Amino acid sequence: MTYVAVAVQAPLRPGRLFTYTVPPDLALNPGHLVWVPFGPQTLQGIVYAQTDDREAALAGETEPFDLKPVRGLVLPEPLLRPRHPHCWSLPVGR
Repeated sequence: MTYVAVAVQAPLRPGRLFTYTVPPDLALNPGHLVWVPFGPQTLQGIVYAQTDDREAALAGETEPFDLKPVRGLVLPEPLLRPRHPHCWSLPVGR
């Protein structure tokens, strides 16, 4: 299974990432703009990192929880590219 760390467009502390699973029929890369479940809402977020290692994906999480899947792509091409790493540390939605 593939896991992604997503920066969600919500008023949260800068740098906070949330872990989601990737459905088998969805190809994602860092920089993709995606739809993710967030509480009772569906929000946009940017894929920050990707891994197949569950332990690495959940590093730093303090409570066990059920991971939810990414719901889909907002755009077919990544919004951010790896050659623009300085953009990745900016808060989403600001």
